[in-house]
Amino acid sequence: MSISDFLYYLPELLVVLAVLAAAVWGFFFLRSIRRDKQGKSTCPACKGIAEKDARYNEPYLFALPLSFGDMYESAERYLPSHMIPILDKTQIPLGKRACWVTVYRCTQCEGRHAVVVDFLQVRGEEHVKGRYDMDLELLRPLLEQWETQKRRV
Repeated sequence: MSISDFLYYLPELLVVLAVLAAAVWGFFFLRSIRRDKQGKSTCPACKGIAEKDARYNEPYLFALPLSFGDMYESAERYLPSHMIPILDKTQIPLGKRACWVTVYRCTQCEGRHAVVVDFLQVRGEEHVKGRYDMDLELLRPLLEQWETQKRRV
C-alpha cells in the first residue's frame, strides 16, 4: 500500500474513527443518564456504580451569588468558596442561582464523591446550569456548616 492509496482512503478512515468516537461517547452518556434516573452516579476514580451515601442521607441546598447569565471558569475553585448553606428553596434570593449537593459512595472502591447540581429556579422549576462531580473533601466543611445550621433550627 502506497502513500497515495492511504491518502485516497483517509477521508473514509476519519469518518469511521469519528463514528466510533461518537458511539463510545454515546454509550457513556446513556449509562450516566440511566444511573442518574436510578439515583446513582458513576465513580470518578474507578467508573463503578456509586450509590447515595447513607451517612450523608439528604441532599444539601446552597445559595450561589450568581444571576441567570453569570458564569465561572472552574467549578472546583469557585463553588466551595461561594456556596451559602440554606435549608429551603424559599431562601433562594429572587433571580439568583442555587445548587444541590448529593454525596455518593462507590460500591467497588469505597471512594466518596459529591455531585453538585447548579440550577436557577424559575416559576417553581429548576433549570440546570451545570452538573459537577467533585471531591468530597473540598465540600466537607460546607456540609458540616449546613448540618450545624439545620440543628439550630
